[in-house]
Amino acid sequence: MEKDVITTSTSMVSLPELFSQTTFAVLDCIHAAKAVIAQTKNFERFSNFMEKITLILKELSKSNANDSESLRNGLAILNVEVKVVKQLADECGTRNKVYLLINCRKILKQLENSTKEISQALKFIPLASLDDLRTINKVTRLCKDLVEAEYSPCTGETTILEKIESGLRERNVDRCFVNDLFVLIAERIGIPSEHLAMKKELEELKADIRGSKPRISMTEARRMEQIIELLEMGDVMASSEEKAKRYQLERDSLGTQPFLALQSFYCPITMDIMVDPVEISSGRTFERSAIERWFADGNKERIAKEDYALESIVKSVARQIKESKLAIELLLLSSDDAQASRASRELLDNLSFLDQTVIEMAKANFFKPLLHLLSWGPDNVRLLMAKTLSEIEFTDHHKLSLVKDGGALGPLLQLLSHDNLGMKTVAVKALKNLSSLPQNGLQMIKEGALGPLFDILYRHSLSSPSLREQVAVVIMHLAKSTNAPASDDEQISLLESDEDIFKLFSLISFTGPDIQRNILEAFCAMCQSSSGPDIRAKLRQLPAVQVLVQLCEINNQTVRVRTSAVKLFYCLTVDGDDISFQDHVGQRCIQTLLKIINSSTDEEEISAAMGIISNLPNTIQITQWLLDSGALDTIFSFITDGNRNTSNKKLGIEDAARALRRFTVSTNKEWQRKVAEAGFIQVLVQLLVSGTSLTKHYAAISLKQFSESSASMSQPLKKTRAFICCFAASETGCQVHQGICTVESSFCILEANAVDPLVRTLEDGDLGAREASLDALLTLIDNERLQSGCKVLDKVNAIPPIIKLLSSTSNNLQEKALGALERIFRLPEMKQRYATLAQMPIVDITQRGSSGMKSMAAKVLAQLNVLGEQSSYF
Repeated sequence: MEKDVITTSTSMVSLPELFSQTTFAVLDCIHAAKAVIAQTKNFERFSNFMEKITLILKELSKSNANDSESLRNGLAILNVEVKVVKQLADECGTRNKVYLLINCRKILKQLENSTKEISQALKFIPLASLDDLRTINKVTRLCKDLVEAEYSPCTGETTILEKIESGLRERNVDRCFVNDLFVLIAERIGIPSEHLAMKKELEELKADIRGSKPRISMTEARRMEQIIELLEMGDVMASSEEKAKRYQLERDSLGTQPFLALQSFYCPITMDIMVDPVEISSGRTFERSAIERWFADGNKERIAKEDYALESIVKSVARQIKESKLAIELLLLSSDDAQASRASRELLDNLSFLDQTVIEMAKANFFKPLLHLLSWGPDNVRLLMAKTLSEIEFTDHHKLSLVKDGGALGPLLQLLSHDNLGMKTVAVKALKNLSSLPQNGLQMIKEGALGPLFDILYRHSLSSPSLREQVAVVIMHLAKSTNAPASDDEQISLLESDEDIFKLFSLISFTGPDIQRNILEAFCAMCQSSSGPDIRAKLRQLPAVQVLVQLCEINNQTVRVRTSAVKLFYCLTVDGDDISFQDHVGQRCIQTLLKIINSSTDEEEISAAMGIISNLPNTIQITQWLLDSGALDTIFSFITDGNRNTSNKKLGIEDAARALRRFTVSTNKEWQRKVAEAGFIQVLVQLLVSGTSLTKHYAAISLKQFSESSASMSQPLKKTRAFICCFAASETGCQVHQGICTVESSFCILEANAVDPLVRTLEDGDLGAREASLDALLTLIDNERLQSGCKVLDKVNAIPPIIKLLSSTSNNLQEKALGALERIFRLPEMKQRYATLAQMPIVDITQRGSSGMKSMAAKVLAQLNVLGEQSSYF
């Protein structure tokens, strides 16, 4: 059903202002949708729809869409609905998490309704009045997607809602049911499933319901009260003392009558009904006297195996004393809170006499006993502890704690220098596990880990191939850590001398694929570190390029080595032209790189290969090899392949656009013709619209180089005999070049519809993109094309953005813009139209600019009759 729209308010504003208001409303809605704490995936999907709408609004606002009542109605509906969703999103970002979970279906239904209403709003847009088929297709496709959009709770939420409905329907559920429900809710909303956290959450829910009662129906308010009553039945809402008291009261109320107890009343050890229950942190409850007997009988190992109890106990001990009270009482039978700290130490002493218990403690993230044995235990125990460190999957926090606070590094480095190969092996594996955290890698370098690691790596006879492979991984981790900022701002290098670099790189030629790959990755990391320029220069002095070219050509069975080689090869090319590339990069290498781009499935490898192509020395021979090897087809396919949409793809497109510049130089029109005939000019225009700032920069450079050739490539108009002119319409030439222009024959940027995107790029945030776009536009007013070119620039509203560049932070841009305006203001009609707009920025340059700029600015002010010809500024 279409929504009635009151147009009186929207009719009071201009259509551009209405577009602006609507766009801001949509952006506000997107911002709110991204801040929700519930239904994040569903709101993310909605945000994706809204982002597409912002693009459509932007295109519509720049089109020649008629100012119709239908269009205004559509924008009005869109305004209303996005504000509705924004309010919904605001609630989902601030209200109680349990409330949002319970009401998720209602929330998603509201979101779905608004989505469909927005679809109806888009249908008001009079598509027939648009002349841009692409925009029409976008609107039509988006309308269909919005109509078909459905938002659903996840499986976990559905399970919780079904249990709530079951509980409300049955009305006789037991505490076990509610306790299980509480655990599900806690896991879903991301809070601990323990007494205080859940009690706080329920109190907030009750306050939320009280606050919302004036805005909700009595039916909904009653339903929420019933849900709260249900949740309050759970044991989780009571403290341990309250639960014990409640249990005793219920048991006493039955007197001596036999009864069928709930399963949760039975002790897992004795399988009898508990009289004095004790709860541990995992939520399991045991009979206190049974625990005492177990300890008296020396059954600590058995209790440790019961339901992962030891892991839960150790986690509790690792917390604050208050939280660890129950766990300590369970094992030491202490009831005095003041003794908790001493009891914790006694607990650890009692438990750490068994190596396996110490390992279980470490797995539960309590490391002190393990680290003690790693430092002071006998060799067989130290080996076992190091093996444990190599096998546990630690979080980054615990990795840092082990090295920074726990002192694990010193003992491991001692084992690394041990004569026993087994000791070395477990030490290397433990270091590999811990070194993946950059902070730890830096600390290992500082404490001298590299010496013994290199000793193992270089001494083939004293170590096994598998051990050397593990060492190579550690060295790769350490190399990557040099890219991380050190806490004391100290710049740390992995390799200090030329000899170190040579020795490590030389291993690539004498080792297997796994070691090769890790050494290549290590050099990639070093090349991107603070010492990267020195490392890259030294590698280029070695036969590194020759080795890498050979590795790029290896077969697919060791493709991971090839990928790492291509990435390092790219690193060595980023500093510009180098003779080493000309010595080792021939047509075969170029063909290999193009084959990688065409056939690889690794996005990083493809992007690196494209980067090498763009960075190769800009010589005629290399450019011709690229053309002969089909580089244009490869680059075209890469840029226009819509299946790739990753950060690597964006970097690759930047490099592809950069590579195109070598083929578009105006000094070689044959190359330009090949590029134009391949369809690249239209692609370059599209890159101006949708590319990154760097891509726009390179695309504008190529368009500028094409445009430099247009005047000489434009075909003159055929002269028509006088008597024929009387009977036939005269042929109209290009507005700027005055001849017959096409995209492929004269590379005309007017015919390519590149002028509008170039004007928009003048306001891009990147200075390079602005300058390149300005250079391209100024080719339209070169030499005798001043008057015709200015008319075109005026028509597309390019002159105000050029004037804005006078206030740029770039002196180069300021100077180019000022020079352009000096030419433009030679035309009286241009001076009349834009003098007022340009006057103050030019005056500012006379006050703040360099001496050369001041003189030029004064000259332009004289053109505008602001300064006299004899001014002191000249």
